Amino acid sequence: MSRNLLSIRHLEKAAELARAQELYKKALQNYQGAARILPSPGLDFNIGLCLEKTDNDKEALALFETYRAKLAE
Repeated sequence: MSRNLLSIRHLEKAAELARAQELYKKALQNYQGAARILPSPGLDFNIGLCLEKTDNDKEALALFETYRAKLAE
């Protein structure tokens, strides 16, 4: 396989990942909007997943802990 082809594949994958990051950010905004209107543990979990996917690990962990605590109630 040529170096050019390998480079193109890496560029394509990088673009795909960048698009996915943008989609997670948009999903996060919508989940947060829904949670402001009608909070639920399921939304906390989904928000946590989006935070994790957008490299907000500390916030994600805090939300997962909140989610787990709400389930234990």
